[in-house]
Amino acid sequence: MIQQSALILTIGLVFLFFFTPGYENVHVLSQPISILLLLVFTVAPAILSYLFGRLSIWRIMQRISNDILLSRILPLYSLISSIFAIGGFIAQVYYLQTPVMISNLLAFFSFVYIRTFLCIIPLIVAMVLNRIVLLKLHRLIQDDLVTLKNFVLPDFKLMFLPSIPFLISLIISDLIDHSPINVRIFFIVHQYLYWIIILAIAVIMFIKSPYFIRHIWETKPLKKGEILNKIESFSKRVKLKYKDVMVWNMGGRNIANAGVTGLLPGSRSVFLTDTLLLNLNADEIEAIVAHEFGHIKYMHIPAYMVFTFGYLVFSAFIYALALPFTDKISISGVLSALLGAIFAIIIFLVYFIFIFRYLSRRFEKQADFYAISTISNPEVFKRALFKVASINHLPLQSSRFGSILRTHPSIYERLQFADGAMTGDPEVLKYGSLFFDFRKVTLVLFIAMIALWLTDRNALFPPGEMHYELGRQYAMEGMFDDAIAEFRKAINNDPKNDNSFYALGLVYIEKDEIKNAKIEFQKAIQINPKNISAINKLKQIQRDLNKIKNKKSIGQ
Repeated sequence: MIQQSALILTIGLVFLFFFTPGYENVHVLSQPISILLLLVFTVAPAILSYLFGRLSIWRIMQRISNDILLSRILPLYSLISSIFAIGGFIAQVYYLQTPVMISNLLAFFSFVYIRTFLCIIPLIVAMVLNRIVLLKLHRLIQDDLVTLKNFVLPDFKLMFLPSIPFLISLIISDLIDHSPINVRIFFIVHQYLYWIIILAIAVIMFIKSPYFIRHIWETKPLKKGEILNKIESFSKRVKLKYKDVMVWNMGGRNIANAGVTGLLPGSRSVFLTDTLLLNLNADEIEAIVAHEFGHIKYMHIPAYMVFTFGYLVFSAFIYALALPFTDKISISGVLSALLGAIFAIIIFLVYFIFIFRYLSRRFEKQADFYAISTISNPEVFKRALFKVASINHLPLQSSRFGSILRTHPSIYERLQFADGAMTGDPEVLKYGSLFFDFRKVTLVLFIAMIALWLTDRNALFPPGEMHYELGRQYAMEGMFDDAIAEFRKAINNDPKNDNSFYALGLVYIEKDEIKNAKIEFQKAIQINPKNISAINKLKQIQRDLNKIKNKKSIGQ
């Protein structure tokens, strides 16, 4: 499950790395005004969320119970403040042009991708401020013992977890850009290697996820005693292996939860919150752990991994379908980048919110079925569900739309499901069968990837972009003839790309072929009349030619 702050960070990264100002004439504000607006767009979402939330809670807390305020109203405010934060960040990137500002400010730092990644800092600050606001609002309703550090820090760490493969790939990309020319050319020609690297990193993260969790939350091994003995005994009875059982320290937060992570038995850990251990007895905790073991039994962890990989195929398929339509749209580079980011985020949300969470709800029911089928008294599981719902202030029922957005079925639905499992309901008994066949699903995913590669390789890895990047690398090394050849190939594959003509003109200037450079700049402007860089180069050429002409006139 992608946590909300991690989801907002991911959306922010999409908007950030889609931003491509290109060579157009962009509106850039003065530095003092830009800094002032940057602060406003970063801090204002938290201030507005606090004022709106405080006023609303003060008005409704006399009519609504604390449980409803904590379970429904506060998450709603959290979502609203996150939307405010991402809106402010979009304004920073596409109006204030913060990537351009950071690029100019840190021009001495040649790691371009990491330099761009630093532009996400204002969004991170906004999310931390929103988290502080949420704690303030929480204390208006219920004065917990949780400290600011324990409330903010775990969320801050968890925010980055899904982005680690992407961040590592950025570091690798920067290292490749600083490697010898033959290494750079190899990776440009074989662009699919970047995706293989990201997938490899993701697999490692699924295997080593318990290690990351231990560094996100304060954890310690569960001490020997009745609870640990029950878990060990249950594990031996159902023949499922794990490495250890860890206790989450919630730092005063009243959260009863459990989870199992780790792709392989040797790296697999069971996590139990301290609140869970304090409020449930040994039999109830055994029932909760049995549910977590159901995720292992029915291979849900590898299913989530394959589903994550499937996003690449899903998004590539949608992109290939949309490409013929998007090619016909002629709009400015910044607006095109913004619309492209919005389109990518819609695909992301459809996949991970609607499709993924539908799958997650089925998996949770299947894990419930496993727990009910394996513990000695199924009523204990129902009692444990009630207690967890009460501690976490979870509503027993949720609306139809709310259910679609949840990763778990409602408590009421799970209790009905438990009754069906205990009475032998045929529809419920179907959950005893394996939904996910790892080999078959992996094979289907692999075939889909090969099919996409064979049918839409040019759409996924446009040859025009590849030749443009090759030309850019050769030009940086002073290999101008090779650069010209690659830019020509880029133009042949994509004759509407003004950047290729502009880059070709720059190379001709380096070769002192001013006439050819002038022709290429004119072609770039003909395609994109807003290409200010090409316009300025033409003006510079004309000024230089006028100076030469004047000198000749004076000499005569």
